[in-house]
Amino acid sequence: MNILFFYSNAIAPDRGGIERWTDSICEELEKRGNACFYLAAKPVWKEFADPERQGFLPNSKNLCCRDNAEFFEKLLVEKKIDRVLFLWADGKRFPFAKICRRLRIPVIAAVCTDPEFYLSRFRGSGVLKKIKRFLRFRRQSKIYKHNADCCAATVLLSPNFIPGFLRHFPAGKSSGKIVAIPNMCASSGERIDFSAKKKELLFVGRMEMSVKQPQLLLQIWKSLQNRFPDWALRMVGGAHDFEKVKDLARTLDLKRVFFEGFQKPQKYYRDAAIFCLTSAYEGFPSVLVEAADGGCALVAFESFASVHDIIDDGENGVLVSAFDLEKYAEKLAELMSDPELRERLAVAAHAGVKRFSKERITDIWLNLLEEVGKLQTFK
Repeated sequence: MNILFFYSNAIAPDRGGIERWTDSICEELEKRGNACFYLAAKPVWKEFADPERQGFLPNSKNLCCRDNAEFFEKLLVEKKIDRVLFLWADGKRFPFAKICRRLRIPVIAAVCTDPEFYLSRFRGSGVLKKIKRFLRFRRQSKIYKHNADCCAATVLLSPNFIPGFLRHFPAGKSSGKIVAIPNMCASSGERIDFSAKKKELLFVGRMEMSVKQPQLLLQIWKSLQNRFPDWALRMVGGAHDFEKVKDLARTLDLKRVFFEGFQKPQKYYRDAAIFCLTSAYEGFPSVLVEAADGGCALVAFESFASVHDIIDDGENGVLVSAFDLEKYAEKLAELMSDPELRERLAVAAHAGVKRFSKERITDIWLNLLEEVGKLQTFK
C-alpha cells in the first residue's frame, strides 16, 4: 500500500509532535511492506525535511488553486497512491476531494488536536472571548462537516474527544466513520535507574504562549526556585515565542532555568525527575508518554480530555485543575520534597507505556487503512 501524508508543513521530526508521530508511524508502516510519502502545503521547515520523501505544493499562498490541484493529481498517479491521510483536518477543509473521488483513492481525515480546542484557547467570561469561541465553533463545524462528508473516516486521538467532536454536527451525528487512535510511543526499551535522576523539572514542546503556555511554568518556577535551591528547570523546544519566553525568564529574575532550543528530547527525559505539561489544550501529547518511558514523574493540567488516557491522578502522575498555578506549584513542591512518591509515580507511568506500543498502534492503523477501501462509496 502506498500512503500519502498531507500536512501544512514539512515533516521534520525534531520540530513538533505531529511531525515526530508521522515519522514514527511511517517507519513502522514501511517495515510491514508499505511505502509512505509526505506532502506539505507550505515550505515551513523545508530545510529539515527528507528530500526523497517530502514534496511541496507549488503555490503556498492559494491552497485550492489549479496549479496545486494538478500537482496533487500528478503526485497521486506517479507514486501510485492508494490512501491519503490528511493531517490538517482540524484547521482546513480537504481541498482535493474531487480528485481523490475520481481516482477512487480513500482519504482519512486526522484531527490532531482537541476538536474543541477553542474553549481553552479563548477561555474567559468577557464578551470578546465569548464571541471568539462562538465564531470558532461555527468555523470548526464547517471544517469538520466538509471533511466528514468527503473522507472515508475521521480519526480522533481519544474516545474522550468524540462527544465534543459530534457537537459540531446537526443532531450530534457525523456523516462519516469516527475512529479513536492514540499516538504511539516508540519505547527505547532501556532500563531506568530512577535513583540516578537529576533534580530537574523538564518542559518539552514548542515555545508557544497561546497553546503550550511555557510562560505559566516560568511563573510556577518563580514561586519554587528559592525553596528548592538544588533543583533546576530545563526547557527544550523552540520556534514561535522562544525569545519572548527567554525575555520573561529574565524579567522574572529566574535562576537555574536552561533553554535548550530544538533538540532530540530522549536524553532529557532520562535525566529529569519530573516532567511538566502546562498546555491550554492538546490532542494526544506524545511528550507525556515519551517522558513516562524516560522514567519521569508526570504533572499536567486537566485542560483536555485525552489527558485521562495517560494519567490516572495519584496513580501514575498528577493532574491539576486547569490553570491553577498555585495548586500546580503545591503539587510540584510535594513531589520535589518526596523522592519515594516521585519514584512510585514514575515507575507506574513507565509500566503503562506499553498501552501505546508501536506494534499495537500500527496494527490499529493498518486495519483502518484496509477498511476504508471498503467504506468509501465514491459518490
